[in-house]
Amino acid sequence: GAVDPNWTPSADGIHSVYGSVRELEFSADGGRLYAGGYFGSISGQQTGNLVALDPATGAVDGGFRPNDRNGIMCMEGSGGRVFVGTGDDLEGVEAFDAVTGNRDWYLGYGSHAPPEGDVQAMTMSGDTLYVGGHFNRLHDQTKYRLAGIEADTGIVDSQWTPTVNGAPLGVWAMDSYGPKL
Repeated sequence: GAVDPNWTPSADGIHSVYGSVRELEFSADGGRLYAGGYFGSISGQQTGNLVALDPATGAVDGGFRPNDRNGIMCMEGSGGRVFVGTGDDLEGVEAFDAVTGNRDWYLGYGSHAPPEGDVQAMTMSGDTLYVGGHFNRLHDQTKYRLAGIEADTGIVDSQWTPTVNGAPLGVWAMDSYGPKL
């Protein structure tokens, strides 16, 4: 439980309000630690809001370079991809190649006006990425704070239509266990 004095990466703010890491996720092989949040650089090296770090040293992994400008609220790694739920600017979901950081697909409007809202939680179950947040619409479909997305294509499942009512802040945590969410 002791703090490792040699592991010292630092998320640097892009302005006085931000400078936070919101989510950490290990790669499937444990060789990378992905970090997402609201920051512009790690330890003085420009990165954007999504970066891969060496889990042993904390050094930025230069092979993963998405340079994402969207604020990252949550993250999930699966099937060779890193999925992120975003706040400003996109307010949606992005899927990145877990090796290169190239963006495979995205969903969102890039608007702060209702009914858009942040995607704040996500989990995988089978081939479906489930997301939650305080949105009333995801991409081109009306969705009330929960949505299912085909992980390979980014297509929103129009048949899965649960509704979370009366919670203006929406869904902040998700997990799956077998067929249950």
